[in-house]
Amino acid sequence: MNRGGGYLEMRLNAKRILVPVNGDAVSERSFRWACQAAREAKAELHAVHVIEVPLDLPLEAEITEDINRGEEILARIEAIGAQEKCKGVQA
Repeated sequence: MNRGGGYLEMRLNAKRILVPVNGDAVSERSFRWACQAAREAKAELHAVHVIEVPLDLPLEAEITEDINRGEEILARIEAIGAQEKCKGVQA
């Protein structure tokens, strides 16, 4: 906020915005904010969910439970993008 109590206007000059998501409420709110910023800047919006592979497993290891959870998180993010009328969300 500025001294007068109003919000400062922020301009974003970006072509792509990358938002990490983990399924919690804070990441969903951050994604909603990013949707608004992407719409105003006419930028591409990408969401990413990272799965950590334990060091004792090969990188190609199928960690089914984690993969399924990641897919659920990204599906929820895509639904939020649709609610926010954010076109072209890539998750």
